[in-house]
Amino acid sequence: MVMSPMTTAYCHDDQTPSERLIRYFEERARGGLGLITMELITVDEAHPYMHRSMTLGHDRYIDAHRRITERIHAHGAKVQPQISHTGPESVAPMFGGAQTLGPSVSVAPVWGWASRELDISELPAIAIQYGEAARRAREAGYDGIELHAAHCYNLLGSFLSPLRNKRRDDYSAFRAETRTRMINEVLGEIRARAGQDFPVTLSISGYERAPGGRALDDTQRLAPELVAAGVSCFRVSGGISDPLVTMMVGRSEYGDAHNVAQAEAIRHVVDVPVMLVGRIHDPEVGERILAEGKADLIAMARPLLADPELPNKVMAGRPERIRRCISCEHCIDSMQTHDNLGCAINAFSGREGELGVTPGRR
Repeated sequence: MVMSPMTTAYCHDDQTPSERLIRYFEERARGGLGLITMELITVDEAHPYMHRSMTLGHDRYIDAHRRITERIHAHGAKVQPQISHTGPESVAPMFGGAQTLGPSVSVAPVWGWASRELDISELPAIAIQYGEAARRAREAGYDGIELHAAHCYNLLGSFLSPLRNKRRDDYSAFRAETRTRMINEVLGEIRARAGQDFPVTLSISGYERAPGGRALDDTQRLAPELVAAGVSCFRVSGGISDPLVTMMVGRSEYGDAHNVAQAEAIRHVVDVPVMLVGRIHDPEVGERILAEGKADLIAMARPLLADPELPNKVMAGRPERIRRCISCEHCIDSMQTHDNLGCAINAFSGREGELGVTPGRR
């Protein structure tokens, strides 16, 4: 079982991990997870994702990240950061951060600000930033990395999407031979700097669920090329940032496990593991998907916010004891109203070192 990334804003203002953040992830490792994928960690310290977000944009951050890996490994779990350049829809301008950057000028549908189009001369340096961040991740003891290229709000995802990438040069999203050029160059730098044997998971939208967006058959055509360039595993999501939250709420028209067909389609065309994410709140549903051969791995985020002991409870044959996520989206709302991640049904989440309540004997 894998924990998928979810922004917490628990880190320090200097973009380093706090004790609060480490305890939050340590609690999930203690709960029986096989792999934890950290929240988005930027490759460029000058372009944070939020008012408080971590970075691997310089060697001086390596030791701080080593604290994370040592604490998580102590509980038998593997851990990887999700690394990304924040791209055209960063939240940072809301807090006085730098102007967002993208393949083309585009207006962030949620936030309303416009990105600056990157000049072609700037792109090689950004690819190197990814490679250096991956090298630092390996030196810090991470077991691999995840590249964020889903939902088209981050840099790589926006280059893959014709909805955000209107370029007509050698990085255009409108030609098959150029659509993956940016991500291929990033993968090349990662392999050169972090090693050929360092696992790289790619987070990607199977299809974008929007008029003019990338279709599933397009992603199927891209996937084998991305494997050849260095992808070790795919984490398949769906959609773009505009309607993403509406797909996540309770009783959404998209239903549960709404990305399973996309994961299955990609699994048919690649020879690397395919991980599925998206409203898989019931472990029995996840087990059925695996048994039917539609995915190789199941990833969850919100269910592990609600109950970090979920994996242990499943392995103990006690699924009825799971504190279930109700898809109320308090976790999303709390980022706006309380400045960081919270959970409506788990008051301990993000406060593991504060409340100090010991469960009674049964």
